[in-house]
Amino acid sequence: MKSLKTLNKYFLRYKTKLLLGIVFILCSNSAQFYIPIILKISIDDLITTITYEKFIVYSLLIVIVAIIG
Repeated sequence: MKSLKTLNKYFLRYKTKLLLGIVFILCSNSAQFYIPIILKISIDDLITTITYEKFIVYSLLIVIVAIIG
């Protein structure tokens, strides 16, 4: 516990950066969670009627979510 107390001054100095990093990690993980869901929806939709516009929209949506994540 004593070594943890010595680290507290460093954690407090960079508190905002640490919290911002945690928020970005949570956003990245949640974005990666949605890729399989989007893929399922796109496959189900494209099986019924395949159009070039739908294909482009779903492809761009998956790429955008992957870039965010």
